This record gives sequence, structure tokens and C-alpha cells, in this order.
Amino acid sequence: MSRQIVAFFVLVCFSGIGGAIQAWAAEHGAKGIFYSGDGPTVMTQPQSQAPAVKPQGSVSERKREAYLGISYWIELTGRDGKKRRVTADRTFRSGDRIKLLLVANRDGYLYLLNIGSTGRSYVLFPHSGMSPGDNFIRANTSYEIPYSATIRFDENPGEETLLLFLSAKPMGELLPGGDPRAPSFDTEQTARWVAAGEQRGAKDLVLETDSAGPRPASYAVAPLSSLENGGMITLKIKLKHQ
Repeated sequence: MSRQIVAFFVLVCFSGIGGAIQAWAAEHGAKGIFYSGDGPTVMTQPQSQAPAVKPQGSVSERKREAYLGISYWIELTGRDGKKRRVTADRTFRSGDRIKLLLVANRDGYLYLLNIGSTGRSYVLFPHSGMSPGDNFIRANTSYEIPYSATIRFDENPGEETLLLFLSAKPMGELLPGGDPRAPSFDTEQTARWVAAGEQRGAKDLVLETDSAGPRPASYAVAPLSSLENGGMITLKIKLKHQ
């Protein structure tokens, strides 16, 4: 198979159309939804909830369910100096150098943290070359992380954890009592970021990794309707090395 479904989170069932959306998303996958930008046609005023007698001029509307999504992959520079494109689920070796590349299918707002083994975290995006606190990203634009550098795996096998937040709207103060413009956070502040991601993360997320295609990448998408009231796409990306 050219596509591997890594995980499928059950979509929110509402207005009697949840099953149809689930079936559509399962068939098309996160990659297909990412590139199309939308999902199945839904009723804005489902018949099951419509009044027995509609007010004059009231018309139920059908529209496409819009999705926010992100695609990401790794640019790997091996110990031989050769560069190749791989997915984040690869097991890396000591001496490998990597960049994470990200593309969103719509304009949005992005934070990316690297959580260390001590629980302290470092902000990888927005990076030092950007205005403080400016985490806006443009649709269909590739962003390299880290900026003007690479992550190098040392001789100590282990696992790196990247925490990603993507929202269609400004996120405001994600961290109660903290400054999202800071370059790093202590253990307690990092725990607050993790808790905020768990609380506000989209529950109807669709994930997919295409590791066998000509352009390997992972995809995560969620309907915009599920990201209202401060919702966001939250991902923990694990980078293993031995």
C-alpha cells in the first residue's frame, strides 16, 4: 500500500451526519483532505433538527466542510553527507542531522516546542529570525525548522519530543501567567503548554503517514468547525535515534 493510516480519531457525531463524515474521511484519508482543503457536503440546518413548520424564507443550506491541515517531513543529512526526504517515524542514527519541514493548507498560527528529557522546553517556532511573538504562517508555504541550522543526534540513544500547535486564529495566551514570546520554558511552564494542548486539541483529528510515495510526509487535518472557541491541532512528534 502506498499510504499507511497511522491513526484515525473518531469524528464528532452531530446532526445525524457524523457517520457520513467518518466514512468520507476514512476513504479519502488525511492526505487527500489536506490537498483538497475540505470534506463532505453537510447541512447547516439538518432536517432532524428543523422545526415542524419552517419560517417563511427559511432554507436549509448545504456546504462543504472546510479543513485545516498540516503536512510535515524530515530532511535528513546522513553521516555520508547525502540528503534525503523521510518521515518522522524513521529511526535515526547518531551523527544524523535533520531539519523538520512544515506546510499548512490554510493560513494559520504555529508554535513548535522541543521538550527535553528534563521537562524543560525550547521554542523552535517562531524562530529568532522572526519578530517576537509572530507565529503567523501562510498557506502552501514551506517552513524549515530549526531556522538556518540543523538538529544533530549525538552518541546517546534516546528520543526527542516536538510539541506542535496549529490554529486557524491567533492563540492568545496559551500559557497562563507566561509569555509565548519567550525562547524557552521551565518544567512547570512546559507542563502548562502540554496541558493546554491536551485540553484545546482537536478531538476529531485525522492522521496519515505516506512513507512509500515519492514525497514522503505525514498529514494531520481537522474540520474548522471543530476548532472554534480556541481549538487547535495539537501533535506530539517523537524522533527516535539509536
